[in-house]
Amino acid sequence: MTEHGTGCSPQDLARQAEKARSRSRKLRADSIKVTEQIAETEERVAGTLARLAAQHPDGAPRLRAKAKAAEDYAAQEWQRAHDRQAHQPPAGDS
Repeated sequence: MTEHGTGCSPQDLARQAEKARSRSRKLRADSIKVTEQIAETEERVAGTLARLAAQHPDGAPRLRAKAKAAEDYAAQEWQRAHDRQAHQPPAGDS
């Protein structure tokens, strides 16, 4: 405990705050990476469904609809990743 009874010195609080900011930056970067991976996966799913639709005329309407839904979701995830990247403070900023 410090002489003021707070339990933490200003230096300790500053270190804790920097550690929290650093962890926040890492988590944000990880979140962006995962979001991009989801978008890439959805694009591959859409491509696979489109190929299946071309090979299976009986199920083509349903498969094309699912491919379109996967494409739309991929676009949403790309936008989400872009938005997260755009709002990420530069390293060293608080």
